[in-house]
Amino acid sequence: DASLNILCDPGWDCKTDLTYLEDILPSINVILLSHPTFQCIGAYAILYKNNSLLSRIPVYSTFPISTIGRVETIERYRSAGLVGPIFGAPLEINDIETSFDSILLLKHHQSINLNINNFTIVLTPLNAGHTLGGINWLLNYSGEKYIYAPEWNHSRDSYLEGANLISQENLFKPSVFITSTNVGSSLSYKKRVNKFLELIDATLHNGGSAILPVSLGSRLLELVHIVDVHLRSLPFIPVLLISKTGTRALTYAGKMLEWMSPSVIKEWTTNNGNNSGGNNGGNGNNNNSNSNSGNNKNSVPFDASRVELADAVELPKYIGPKVVFCVGQDIEVGSESHSAFIQLCNDHRTTIILTERPQRNTLGYDLYSKWELLCKQKNDGKVIDGIPVPYESSFKTLQVVEEKLNGNELKNYFEILNSRRKAEVEMKEKEEMERKSKSKSKSRSKMKRKSGSISKEDGDNTNGDNDIDEDEDEDDDDDDNDKDGIGEDKKRGKIKIRLNEENDESSKKMLEKERNKMLIDRNVLRIVSSRKKVFPFEIEKMKYDDYGEIFNLDEIVKKDANNGNSGLNGNAIFKGVVNDKSGKNGRNHDDGGNKMNEKNSNNHNHNHNYNYNHNNDNEGDEMIEFDSEFEPKKQILNRVGIIARCGLTFIDLSGHVDLRSLRVILQNIKPKKIILMKDLTYERNDELVKNTLISINKSSQVKTFEVIESFDNTDISIDKIFNNFEVKLDDELIKKLKWQKITGGVSIAHLYGQVSDKPEDESASRQLSKNRDKSVKRIELKNVNSSSLLELSNIKNNPLAIGDIKLSELKKILIEKYESLNYKIEFKGEGVLVINENVSIKKFSEGDVVIDGRPNKLYYEVREIVCGLLAYV
Repeated sequence: DASLNILCDPGWDCKTDLTYLEDILPSINVILLSHPTFQCIGAYAILYKNNSLLSRIPVYSTFPISTIGRVETIERYRSAGLVGPIFGAPLEINDIETSFDSILLLKHHQSINLNINNFTIVLTPLNAGHTLGGINWLLNYSGEKYIYAPEWNHSRDSYLEGANLISQENLFKPSVFITSTNVGSSLSYKKRVNKFLELIDATLHNGGSAILPVSLGSRLLELVHIVDVHLRSLPFIPVLLISKTGTRALTYAGKMLEWMSPSVIKEWTTNNGNNSGGNNGGNGNNNNSNSNSGNNKNSVPFDASRVELADAVELPKYIGPKVVFCVGQDIEVGSESHSAFIQLCNDHRTTIILTERPQRNTLGYDLYSKWELLCKQKNDGKVIDGIPVPYESSFKTLQVVEEKLNGNELKNYFEILNSRRKAEVEMKEKEEMERKSKSKSKSRSKMKRKSGSISKEDGDNTNGDNDIDEDEDEDDDDDDNDKDGIGEDKKRGKIKIRLNEENDESSKKMLEKERNKMLIDRNVLRIVSSRKKVFPFEIEKMKYDDYGEIFNLDEIVKKDANNGNSGLNGNAIFKGVVNDKSGKNGRNHDDGGNKMNEKNSNNHNHNHNYNYNHNNDNEGDEMIEFDSEFEPKKQILNRVGIIARCGLTFIDLSGHVDLRSLRVILQNIKPKKIILMKDLTYERNDELVKNTLISINKSSQVKTFEVIESFDNTDISIDKIFNNFEVKLDDELIKKLKWQKITGGVSIAHLYGQVSDKPEDESASRQLSKNRDKSVKRIELKNVNSSSLLELSNIKNNPLAIGDIKLSELKKILIEKYESLNYKIEFKGEGVLVINENVSIKKFSEGDVVIDGRPNKLYYEVREIVCGLLAYV
């Protein structure tokens, strides 16, 4: 049976065996990526590398997810030893680049139609408010709406707009609403930010280090923005970032203002305007008052120059107060946050500030559990965000140490690397040959069908011509397979040319010369008679996106005479070329870089419209570590003893909707069914959210929605919520009904009853079967049962208005009615219909009409006319 299978957010922890997906991936038709976090994109790159099928599957996401998501993937893969010059690493940097370059980019509220396996689905990405470019997916299929919102935030934070679900009409009454039980704190956002800054100030005042484990794809941008704004008025405090990918995420985020809250643009513009006149007054003697106090005029949001890159091993050298952002919110083994924790956890002035609940089975989760226990002991069993507790513990943990390869190990490493690259090239060549053979077979079959149809239409004898074309096709195959020498075969006016094995330039020129001499005698009668009989010419189809025509950047950029590289990189983020001005490290990795650039420049994505080739002197030095040929190493796990003696606290800045708001929003959008995905960070949230939603049904007289809890590796079957039927009424029933006319020439009547099959005798059934379709069924209407009387009474007491009021038609009706009174009826402003300067009618949306005016005779007459255009059931 035909089916449509959508893979949503293939996350990973870099540990779980992914072979269980091998049986699922061949049946996948579409892939959706919702956030640039590792929980949503973790397995995407490695699945794309290991399964060639994914290169033919459309993958949809937004530009920020594609850009920042690849940085997050490279960071996590490098920490886990899956990419870079690490012995046993299955991926190279180009593999990750290729996987993310294949993503089809969408904008928020940009709907697309998918026609797959006879399924027609309208796919619409909506703002999730959790991450930059994050998505809540809306799927429309066969009149039903499905909302997939794995992680979202209803309120606005420091740089993102919230997910406005209530005010969007297209989200009202979905069939299924899929979301996670991961809910945020009940405290207001402003209070949580104030507590967070108080913790930062207290730590810095004591001369300590504030360690902030963060995720590149999630909350790093918000925390950096908050800390940067807060420290502008304080003496210089070093803000350090420990990351293997450097400041790439911050730099790229500064180029995505259209995806952020308007308040960020306003704040940035205001700061630039204030700094344009100079900021030297008042602090002329203090050169360290602010690292960017006088140079902010041309800065951008999330300016990477405000953050200093550091290595975890060098942290003890930074004496005094400092703020340390370290990548790895879970503090897992091998991450930068884990290394920073080992270096600074034995200082009593250090405070570890967790801003997100880490995932289970990690060091971060153990720290959060310890904080929760100590917080309950300190606050009479209550867990309150932002309460600092002393953390003292001694334990053993694993530490990743990298050592350079030497001797046979290094030789073995390069042998494996070269064999893998050779196998990849052979695989690509094989796939290209298969693609060409398929295209040839399709064109051949198309030509045969065309020639067959023409012979039937024209009645001409084209057997000889068909033989010629078949021979031509066979000769084309021979041209691909036989390369023994150069020969000519002048049969029936055609020339067959073959290349020798050397395939040198002279042979190519000779081939081109012979082709130019060829006299092509083509039978124009073979063209379909309905078209003009002209020489066939195929026009190359141009590709366009929202910014215009998509072109190959290499064709228009002037190449540098020194190295043949233009210096502009279409959309490749990590380059493989290192330009060392001193000439000491003049290694050139142009092979991988040029291949990557060539592939990216021909890609159909929108990325080439953004120039991310920042002129940073350290750019090559930062990214050379990801080159598989640069100083190959091996990772060794050592067990080390840790004596921790520091401060510990948690303040929820994860950007998730809180439980109370979740309940209110779901009651307003009224989904028929709610599927709850498990929270991977906090087990208690699963039961808490489930019981809260179930209590809504118990408190209301009518069941609001059905709550379905998801389990691992368990199918959830959802029947069709709405069923559309075409009903033909009996003539006697039509006469009994009370019909109401509404705009558009439609009549509406309502009745209450229970539909059931009507039994038929055998003779009547035979007679009716001759005059009707087999799919038609005879049904009868019975009185409703007693169990539905309560719901029926609620419907009668709250009638529903049906119809669409068009102000243009309403204006004509009002002009006819008040023509004798010479009332002035006209449109003013943004589609507001004004009657005699006393009554105004405004239509906000379909079915939402507001009548405004003084309560006089004219007001009630107009209201009665408007109500008369609707039907009430």
